[in-house]
Amino acid sequence: MKRIIINFSKLKKGGGQNVALNFLYGVGFYKRADLVFFVAKDSEAHKYLQRVGSWDYYVFPNNPIFCGLYELWFSLFNLRKINANVIYTYFGYSFFLFADVPQVTGAADSNLFFPEVDFWKGEAPFRRFIKAFIDKYRVLGLKNSSAVIFENPELLARAQCLYGVRYASYIKPSIVKHVEGDGGAEFFRLRKSGAINLLLLCGWQRNKGILIIPYLLRLARERNINLNVILTAGEANCSVGYEFVAQLKKFNIADCVKIVAPVRKADLASVYNSVDMVLLLSKLESFSNNIIESWTYKVPLVVADEFWAKAICKEAAVYVDRDSPQDILEKISLLHSDQVYRDSIVDFGCDELTSYPSIEERIDQELGYVLTFSK
Repeated sequence: MKRIIINFSKLKKGGGQNVALNFLYGVGFYKRADLVFFVAKDSEAHKYLQRVGSWDYYVFPNNPIFCGLYELWFSLFNLRKINANVIYTYFGYSFFLFADVPQVTGAADSNLFFPEVDFWKGEAPFRRFIKAFIDKYRVLGLKNSSAVIFENPELLARAQCLYGVRYASYIKPSIVKHVEGDGGAEFFRLRKSGAINLLLLCGWQRNKGILIIPYLLRLARERNINLNVILTAGEANCSVGYEFVAQLKKFNIADCVKIVAPVRKADLASVYNSVDMVLLLSKLESFSNNIIESWTYKVPLVVADEFWAKAICKEAAVYVDRDSPQDILEKISLLHSDQVYRDSIVDFGCDELTSYPSIEERIDQELGYVLTFSK
């Protein structure tokens, strides 16, 4: 039987960890190959594998520089001992250069495929330089991968056109819905009675449209519309977070926002059941679990009116101008006041969800594809 390394070492926080956990919760059925896991130290995937104790796994440094150096060392001294036939890396390319093992990668860095978008606009010059350097590495990884798996067909087409990616596959994502958790009471307390409760399930990234929220809340207060935002970005310890909090204080609307720690997968159902709408205001995404999660938990989705979003959501979302507080507020108000309209968005989401694979089907598709490139 062939052996596949499932490399989760790049997934350290946010939605990436949920992707890893979806895989781990759903992979128990798989018998076509032996699986070995690489995980980032103290990540959710690491904690899960520690807890279940039924899979072989190796722990990699959380720091990206140390992780890259460790990958080189590991490929020189330890990788051959595992005797793997192929490596499947979620998401990105790893420095396993001293071992002759094919590497299939998942692609999720949407900005690589839309060079016309100034994705790092607003970042400090040095940070822009670092991000541009990292993007160069990611493009190199795409070109050197044995094959690439995409969750968005437009990104696959652009990868072939822009970078000459030869072997690629589009496989729809999936999630595990029923995960035991105990955060229901905690998140229900975040609701504001009599308000429209909005969820932003994301980190401190300019791309996510977070910085429009203070302007949205100020406009809502001027119009006597009661909005309550639950933001799962964690402590505001970066430039975007500082700017966000400063704007809340400037507009005297800090009482309209509850900033909480990133949500554990086990508590996702509780979070979605505690809100009235989900906001996804990203300029670019390859995909977002927010989409199929909102459909799964039957919460209306308000999404940026961007090409990537329309290609995925079709009629199962409300589209807004991500740069216009007025447009966002009007669409939210309509969705809140018109129950028939709200129900239709939810129903379209349920319909779209039927076209997505179960987690078992998704894993079977992707690992079947990965195995075709094994040595």
